[in-house]
Amino acid sequence: MSKSDQINQFFNRILSRINFTTNNKHLLSYKALTDDDLSLKYAELKSINVRSEKLTIGIVSSLFLASLGGLWYTFSNFAEKVVSKFGATKESGPLLNGSLILMISVGLVIICLWIFYLVKVRNRRKEYHYVELLMKERDLI
Repeated sequence: MSKSDQINQFFNRILSRINFTTNNKHLLSYKALTDDDLSLKYAELKSINVRSEKLTIGIVSSLFLASLGGLWYTFSNFAEKVVSKFGATKESGPLLNGSLILMISVGLVIICLWIFYLVKVRNRRKEYHYVELLMKERDLI
């Protein structure tokens, strides 16, 4: 048995202990679906889950790191030009402080977007596992 199968079994045991005690109306609506609708929803969520995991690991992570690196590169070039033009004088202080504040705020926006994306992926994964457990409960898998 591979590690991924062991991990899946572990999570299935935990989720089966919960016994579908959820207060989320969206998740509870899946219990009312017919077997065919549930199978269709399972296939849809499985494809979304696989696609979002690949995107999260590969493309989105690379874009996140590249945007933070590009932001730092832009700030460091600006700071270098300000210091080379004005030197370490009183005129360069407000420019450097303002650009640092701008860099930090843009960086925080990028990090917040990344976190919102990860939460969305986690909720989809939770939804997928819930539908999978419903399918196992109805012996459709």
